[in-house]
Amino acid sequence: MWIFKYLDCLIHGHTITEMVCQSVNRRYNYHYCLRCGRLTPGK
Repeated sequence: MWIFKYLDCLIHGHTITEMVCQSVNRRYNYHYCLRCGRLTPGK
């Protein structure tokens, strides 16, 4: 079923939310798709 959600995102676009993780020395930004669960590094 995951592949159908991913194909839907490819057609209509991902529903992205931004996640921020912070460690002692660095801050990490990630983009998470609410529909298919894809996680990509942010800028």
